[in-house]
Amino acid sequence: MFFEYPTLAGLSEHLVREHRAVLAGQLGGTERAYAAVKVTTSDALEERLQSLLARAAAELLKLEPEQIDPQVELSKFGFDSITLASFANVVNDQFGLALTPTVFFEYPTLAALVEHLVREHRAVLVTHLGDTVAAAPERAVAQISIAPPTAGRRPRARFAQAMAMPERHAAAPAPAAVPVKPEPIAIIGVSGAFPQAEDLEDFWANLASGRDCIGEIPGSRWDWSRLYGDPAKEVNKTNIRHAGVIDGLAEFDPLFFGISPREAAAMDPQQRLLMTYVWRVIEDAGYAPAQLSGTDTGIFVGTASSGYSGLLARASKAIEGYSGTGVASSIGPSRMSYLLDLHGPSEPIETACSSSLVAVHRAVQAMRTGQCGQVIVGGVNALVSPEAHVSFTKAGMLSPDGRCKTFSKEANGYVRGEGVGMLMLMLKPLSRRRPMATTSTG
Repeated sequence: MFFEYPTLAGLSEHLVREHRAVLAGQLGGTERAYAAVKVTTSDALEERLQSLLARAAAELLKLEPEQIDPQVELSKFGFDSITLASFANVVNDQFGLALTPTVFFEYPTLAALVEHLVREHRAVLVTHLGDTVAAAPERAVAQISIAPPTAGRRPRARFAQAMAMPERHAAAPAPAAVPVKPEPIAIIGVSGAFPQAEDLEDFWANLASGRDCIGEIPGSRWDWSRLYGDPAKEVNKTNIRHAGVIDGLAEFDPLFFGISPREAAAMDPQQRLLMTYVWRVIEDAGYAPAQLSGTDTGIFVGTASSGYSGLLARASKAIEGYSGTGVASSIGPSRMSYLLDLHGPSEPIETACSSSLVAVHRAVQAMRTGQCGQVIVGGVNALVSPEAHVSFTKAGMLSPDGRCKTFSKEANGYVRGEGVGMLMLMLKPLSRRRPMATTSTG
């Protein structure tokens, strides 16, 4: 129940709607007594503070203050660790406090934050806002307005309702037959991480300087020296010790995505990378992620098994309800479609080395045939276990010297590498653009 209704406001509304008679019998006159003694100045203080913080948050995110719903988690509007730190600094400068960004994880909505600040720092707030609060007129306590339950399936309150924002675009039904048109595609957002490149700026700098980003397989993946040997004569041995690996493969903020740390540890690193860089490409495109809620946005990602399930099995980890979903390639794109309430296609694509290219092809087809107006597309690959390395060596697929020599008579195999890259694509005609500012990068 608490996953469907993660805020007190949502839970209260649910309980009143579903159990009104029981609550009325238990509470009796308590509600009226509470309303009678509720302190008006406290209401005014919270109201004033909430208004100030909503404006500050909107200014940081380049939104209108009316778009900041106090009952919605701040992360849904596009806050990340950097902007949350900036928000904390703004509040500290305004009121002389010493908040750290961790306060936003304990109180993830504006309403919860305001309640916490008023409870813990009332004297300081009254000093800064005292005149405004004192001038607040007496007002009646507003009654809770409960909307009648919707017939049929109950919506997912956490995402479908909590992430609602003005000017949401409902998914339009696909036409029965739409001719394929050679309309241009706009790249409106990019994100990625590659060997020795934390982001795309590093990646382009490496290309410009001709930097060699291949190295020995680090111990954080596996001990290559323990497996080193002659694959033609020895069992389960390989003479390949090179690969391209990304830094920070184990870094992930599960609470940011509403995932428990225990479940996150059972998730394939590829799923974690996918979630992180899908979020970043949305931000790079100029969207607050919540603005995509209810749209026909699709997700197409080239992905494959990384062997993480084998690592979990060898570690003798207990099998949990999330064990299967954590290592299934199909779940990665669907996690983000569910989290963001996207109504377009959500497809993992595995065609070996061409997976990401096929994903782009499928994404473009989906837009041009009317399945979706915009897509997030990319690929992800992580090297977490040595079994494929050993197998590919025996098949003669990997280069012993760790160098690709494409189209050369000296070619002796390829070098495996990690990486994640995401694009956000949109049909180029202005008639198909969402009514918001975006920057076209291609």
